[in-house]
Amino acid sequence: SDSELARTLRVATFLLAPAAASRGREVVQLLLAELGLTVEEVRGVVLAFPRLLTLSVGSPADAQPRAAALSRIHGPDITSDLLSPLGALPPSSLAREGSGEPGEHASPVQGSGLHARICFLREEGGVETAVLARAVRRHPQLLGLELSTNLRPTVRYYRDAGVQIGRLLTAHPQAFSLSTSANVEPKIAFWREVGVPDVGAMISTHPMLVSLSLEKSLRPKTAFLQALGIRELGRALQAYPQVYTLSLERNIMPTERFLALCGYNVGAELRLRHLAASLARRIVPRHELWRRRRAQLGGWRPSVADLCVLKTATFCLRVGAAPAELLDVERAVGPIVQQLALLNPQALANAFRVEDPSDTLNQAPEARASAYAPARIPL
Repeated sequence: SDSELARTLRVATFLLAPAAASRGREVVQLLLAELGLTVEEVRGVVLAFPRLLTLSVGSPADAQPRAAALSRIHGPDITSDLLSPLGALPPSSLAREGSGEPGEHASPVQGSGLHARICFLREEGGVETAVLARAVRRHPQLLGLELSTNLRPTVRYYRDAGVQIGRLLTAHPQAFSLSTSANVEPKIAFWREVGVPDVGAMISTHPMLVSLSLEKSLRPKTAFLQALGIRELGRALQAYPQVYTLSLERNIMPTERFLALCGYNVGAELRLRHLAASLARRIVPRHELWRRRRAQLGGWRPSVADLCVLKTATFCLRVGAAPAELLDVERAVGPIVQQLALLNPQALANAFRVEDPSDTLNQAPEARASAYAPARIPL
């Protein structure tokens, strides 16, 4: 839209240089022809990374055939339409806003053009054009990385570390913009120290791990899990690296505390994937349903896996209840869990010690909170 263009030009005045429109047309033609982007997708890429329009395309011999092919497909004015707001500015305006020397504004990447970068990423990643196009849509800055001093050494580093380049392009193209020496390497070294058997395979499984903060996320979460005494933590992290995407304060810690206060041996029973289960919608309602029916269950107690990952129909079968009853429990206890999970895990656990849950189940959460007993949940 015109408003988006105005915002872009305010922060990217180099687009007003006289040569910007002609170079921009070459870039647009390349994105349309080589990546198969639609006109709207090209607009989105340019708005997200306006400096892309100032970069050298390269392969000048291909420019005319590419433009002719695009004219046959999209019409002769496709690039003019895309850049019409820029091209509509009078020459005097362009000269006044820019310096008249495109090099002072464009700073084109030396040594390689956009066409070479696209070919390199497609070949090194072993991905189809559609995958690379999606990567560029998600992270247009990918094409702003210089080939010889950035893309090549970055790809080489990830490959030497055992990371699948195609997976990075597919799932997290932002990884290519990270400094390997200052950002990625310390994280890989950290995971190896923790005992992850194959760090490259772990990153390939969940590529966004490389963008998480080492000091604010990876270290504190790993330290907490180590303190729990989880066996073979390195192997556990490789099996379920998604645990790093969970909030330590809002998910991992409340879940662990509730299970521990219920008497479970967290170090022995807990698996990292269990921590992704919702306290309010799965763990606490299942524990409460079991607590109501335990007198008829002959001493059977659900395991941590039963509470966290067992299919709902199977769990209900084991406790002899209909799924609708579990849903009713979830609706009743959910507000209590949401109120207390972050504030007072001890009180959250104690909330389900009341001898006759029917007496307090339908009370407002505030009323039920006043009935909390200070002892642990009996098992």
